[in-house]
Amino acid sequence: MTGSYDFKRWAGDWWQTPKGHWSTAATAPADWKTKSVFLSCPACGEVASLPHAVDQEGRVTPSVVCPNGPKCPMHLSPVRLLEWNLGTKPSDR
Repeated sequence: MTGSYDFKRWAGDWWQTPKGHWSTAATAPADWKTKSVFLSCPACGEVASLPHAVDQEGRVTPSVVCPNGPKCPMHLSPVRLLEWNLGTKPSDR
């Protein structure tokens, strides 16, 4: 699976994020040191934290590769997080 992708927002528990959705887990909503963004691979459903930067419109940089490695060929770019309203998120790298 390659190409562009728009991830839908999931408001439930991050560990139950369905395929093709994004979610958050936070202890202090205004602090990116304690908040994580999670994506669920639209191909295999693997849920992982997103270390990438996100701009105010929800655009993710750089491209997103499934953490399930050789078992899943997902590599998406550009990626957008729909309903993103959390401001700018710096890269964790």
